[in-house]
Amino acid sequence: MNLDRTSTGWEVQLRPTGYGRFVSAAFLSVWLTGWALGETFVLGILGLGAWSLLTGQPPGTGRAPLHWEAALPTGLFLLLWLALWTLGGWAAGRELLRIIFGRDAIRAGADALEVEKSYGLFRSRRQVARDAIRGFHYKANRAALCVETTQGVIELTRLGTPGNRAELLEALTTHFHLPAHPAASGVLPKNWCEINSLERDPVLVKNPVTRRKQALTMWVVFALIASVALYVLARAAPQPKLWALAVILTAFMLLSAWGAVWLSLGRIEWRLENGRVIRQRRFGSNRTTQFEAVGLELVEDNSGDGGPSYLLVAVAANAPARTYRSYVGKQRRIIHSQSDDATEPRNFGLWLQQRCQLTFTDLTTTEARQRDFEALKQQLANSGRLGQATLRLIGGLMAVRRPPDAHN
Repeated sequence: MNLDRTSTGWEVQLRPTGYGRFVSAAFLSVWLTGWALGETFVLGILGLGAWSLLTGQPPGTGRAPLHWEAALPTGLFLLLWLALWTLGGWAAGRELLRIIFGRDAIRAGADALEVEKSYGLFRSRRQVARDAIRGFHYKANRAALCVETTQGVIELTRLGTPGNRAELLEALTTHFHLPAHPAASGVLPKNWCEINSLERDPVLVKNPVTRRKQALTMWVVFALIASVALYVLARAAPQPKLWALAVILTAFMLLSAWGAVWLSLGRIEWRLENGRVIRQRRFGSNRTTQFEAVGLELVEDNSGDGGPSYLLVAVAANAPARTYRSYVGKQRRIIHSQSDDATEPRNFGLWLQQRCQLTFTDLTTTEARQRDFEALKQQLANSGRLGQATLRLIGGLMAVRRPPDAHN
């Protein structure tokens, strides 16, 4: 890793390393070839269908002209498929560019940290003020180096070798005069905010600006579906064979209308009070209390295939003692989750602890994991012969994996 001095500080550039990336690049190239063929084929079908409907000409030799009633459901399905297919191709193409041509430039100045990510012709730049930086750390799998700020966690880079990222972590910590292991403190995630409800109570909600954008998008979707549904309904009166399609489109229209109304008038709130947080469902001026919690837990969920997720869980007063893998239930509700990194939900839990004077238990520490493991062993020991055999197998595997000096 080369550190270049500049007039305002220093700069480090990291690029992809390792031969394994060429295997991933080859796979993505083959996939994108199939993606391009599929994209071209569907665009051709849609273009030919549109031309046939507008001109009244048959779409091919020996074929009858298309009619709106038959072509409409097929066209809508292909448009939806094309939108999702295009999104997948865009994500795969960006990843391919990152694997081959990716470059991350980290610039540390006297009063700010700047991150510039390049993917071939694409480039993004982000700057973090010195006062907003709280520390640097790895994600749980150590594949990415992140900066923790007062506005949340930002990924700096996952390029270079693990040694490069370790050197960069040390250089950034030294440059900004930060402790190697900064103490966690309460911070709201960037997509959450505290506001006053209609009853003038302090509540936590997801970002209202994002909510309004989602509502606007859903209203546009509703308008498109409604226009098609009403057209089919008008044509279905003299043609009974269109009634099935009309019913399906009407159902989608009603679902999209409900989604748009809910995003516009409804939301889930967490009311903040001293010693408790209350989950309530709001619709317009009405609110319904759903759950009351007096404590918080941070747990690690390894049930998914994409790596660990970290859950901030609200715990009711009468909740039973947590057992192995009992994350949620009638007496436990998830407030916030984050994949790969526990920093954001941990800071969220600390913020709620300070704001509402709640108990907060971090179950992702080494000591808590050891207690979970001991509880699992106890459950296996008490579950009969099969559980006891499994326990002996686990003990044998741990003995094999233990370093030689650990036996002494």
